[in-house]
Amino acid sequence: MIETTTLTPEELKTRSDDHMSQWLSSERITTRMLNIVNGLRLKGILCHICGRSIAKTTVQGSLKAIRHSGMVLGEQLSVQDIFPVVDNLETMGLGPCRIDVGKVTVQWREAR
Repeated sequence: MIETTTLTPEELKTRSDDHMSQWLSSERITTRMLNIVNGLRLKGILCHICGRSIAKTTVQGSLKAIRHSGMVLGEQLSVQDIFPVVDNLETMGLGPCRIDVGKVTVQWREAR
């Protein structure tokens, strides 16, 4: 039999507020990441997450691509994981190329 727990209105509001603040934080980071990605695109550097392009996408489209990475890579990534990789791409002086930041993030995580 499945056990259910009953939440008080205060607990429900706290959980809802926590979820909303996490979502807004993810949206803010994704917006910053997309600004960097679109700047890189102008230099000929195309960024993908597990095969899905994140250039010229919306914030929600990018978050969907990040969620899709869990099915492809077998482990769920978050925008907090991917942002440092994208941020560092800007300073590397790369020429035109295609980079799968999802796969690079996983490799970077394993190397640490």
